[in-house]
Amino acid sequence: MQRAYIALGGNLGDVSAAMSGALRLLEEAGGVIVAVSHIYESEPWGGIDQPQYANAVAAVDTTLSAPDLLGLLKEIESQLGRKPAQPPNSPRSIDLDILLLSDEEWQTDTLTIPHPRMAERDFVITPLLEIAPEVRWPNGEPIMAQDVSVGRVTGIVGDVPGFEDRTPAQPVGTGAGKREDPHPDEPWSSVYEFGTDPTIFGLAASAAGGPSPLMGKRPNVAASFAQMVLEQAEIPYSWDPFPPERTSDPYGFSRHFRLVVPSSMAEEAIRILGEASSAMIDWSDADLGP
Repeated sequence: MQRAYIALGGNLGDVSAAMSGALRLLEEAGGVIVAVSHIYESEPWGGIDQPQYANAVAAVDTTLSAPDLLGLLKEIESQLGRKPAQPPNSPRSIDLDILLLSDEEWQTDTLTIPHPRMAERDFVITPLLEIAPEVRWPNGEPIMAQDVSVGRVTGIVGDVPGFEDRTPAQPVGTGAGKREDPHPDEPWSSVYEFGTDPTIFGLAASAAGGPSPLMGKRPNVAASFAQMVLEQAEIPYSWDPFPPERTSDPYGFSRHFRLVVPSSMAEEAIRILGEASSAMIDWSDADLGP
């Protein structure tokens, strides 16, 4: 068995039902549906006036080779009513794409894996990270949301019918730490990072000439403290790709997290976090868990 990540999308007819039908047909062909994201609504793009899209990603274990899996997906699209030879980015009832297949890389006239444009598409990366937050490119680097530039996710439609038991309890972006964006068209900037990069606390402490009192503590303690500081300052924030307390990594990789705020507030947020990090904090009575 190999783990495949399949993108599902469409904007014509009952897309939720089409997604459910596609996954059922994958099961009938021997695939094992391991996880299915929520259905996310996203903006159409590509210069064509058309309805908004519904998108999801499924993790599927399969014995099929990449060319055979592609052939199966095209056959399923046809069975579900997609018309062949449609112009690129045109409206469609169902669209199925292979995003990743284990650590394989393919480059042929008809098949490219990893999907060549997935990193820039919010409607792909958001549902992918929901079901596979530790997913990596074939070269071992983590897949993150920092490069998304098109197909902005605008809402959550719900679950794929019949696959609720394989869908996470909470969609990405709806849990603790998600704040209403006061400037929806404004870009957001990173003000706090840890994992493969130093934390803002470590950087601030280094600039002050001493170690941060938070360094060496569990990452979610520092993250929770950063959230508290921003909340008290009434600065909106969100996590990319998700709050660090929701992570689990059985392989021991160092996960990379970014705390982001509206860009117009980034300078103030960095200043406040820096000042907070220089204050001596006594964690001796804190319950840090096991």
